[in-house]
Amino acid sequence: MSNLKNLKILFVEDEKEICKNINEAIGDLFASLEIAYDGYDGLRKYKKTAHDVIITDISMPKLNGMDMIGKIRKISTSVPIIILSAFSEKEQLFKAIDMNVNKYLVKPIDVDELLKMISEIANRLNSIHNILLPMGYTYNSKDKKLYLDNTFIPLTKKEILFMDILSKNKTNYVSNKDLYAYVWKNQVTDTAVRTFVRRLRQKINKNLIVNISGLGYKINE
Repeated sequence: MSNLKNLKILFVEDEKEICKNINEAIGDLFASLEIAYDGYDGLRKYKKTAHDVIITDISMPKLNGMDMIGKIRKISTSVPIIILSAFSEKEQLFKAIDMNVNKYLVKPIDVDELLKMISEIANRLNSIHNILLPMGYTYNSKDKKLYLDNTFIPLTKKEILFMDILSKNKTNYVSNKDLYAYVWKNQVTDTAVRTFVRRLRQKINKNLIVNISGLGYKINE
């Protein structure tokens, strides 16, 4: 399940034995699995880290799962959320749907089913973040990485910034003004930029980046 290895997971559950079992069973599959034991702690940790996926119980002390989700939705309307609960009443399901909850898993937790849910979310996140470019290239806007087919292309920090802004605006050219500000904080000369682009083209297909004379650069169509 290589699609899980870059995910930062927040697991919110007041039963410490469940947290321990989940961490031991699947914790190593992710970039991180952070545990919170109540809704307030979960909200605080999400504000600090902005996890990729939230998995939460409903019935918890201090702040229940639904109220925590309501507060998180004011921060992010799109972060994927999986609810774990002993509840199976329709009113709970309807409330979860209203809060844009992605998945609902009734306890006791089936680890394989939970992993399947997370994997489905990971696949969707990857498709959102992967920007398809011409000539077999793909740019991942979350990981800030460029690939040719499935081969990773190592880039310098400024090369990453350059590809980042061009990829996100691939249907239009990016002006020299915007490029100089985004990549170099305006501390660069025209000559230095031309040299930079020439060296970058040596790492990738030279036709991938097009110069719009006097205006800026763009991804080739």
